[in-house]
Amino acid sequence: IAAAAIQLVPVVLAFLFVVDDIKVRYPSIHLFGKQWNVAMCRKLISPSLMCFGVQAAYIITAQAGPLILAIRVGPVEVATFVKLRTLANFIRQMAQSLRVSIWPEITALAASGKWAVVRDLHRKSARILLALSGSLAVLLFMTGKWLVPFWTRSRLQFDPNILLPLLLISVFEGWWGSSAMILMA
Repeated sequence: IAAAAIQLVPVVLAFLFVVDDIKVRYPSIHLFGKQWNVAMCRKLISPSLMCFGVQAAYIITAQAGPLILAIRVGPVEVATFVKLRTLANFIRQMAQSLRVSIWPEITALAASGKWAVVRDLHRKSARILLALSGSLAVLLFMTGKWLVPFWTRSRLQFDPNILLPLLLISVFEGWWGSSAMILMA
């Protein structure tokens, strides 16, 4: 229960921040009131749906694998998959950290109409993320046979056939995530 509560705190804080930000930026939107500005909602729905699509892809990627494995195979395979996915997710987390660090700059450039600079920054960030993600994937694949037994105290086996596709997904996600960032900026 304590672990779930600890995870809930940042989500609640982020929600409260977003609600406050909406109140400041869009005073005509009443989130918890009875009055709705339909014109404003229509204006905001298209970009919101694009952002939701990106987040929905992340949700499906995160949840579908273990659910399908739980139905098709046993709990040991699910545990192995989840541990190897966590190892591969190191690449996703690194890529996300880099994307988030340049996101405000992309947003500011797009807002000011400097599309040539946005394209250049996107191109450079995509190349950097692809090179870094690829390098990390090779490193994790090469060291996985030692990392997994050490990490799990030899309770789970290292399976390169599971890790390789997960690493490839993380590499490509790191690369296309820089393009998704443009949609969300």
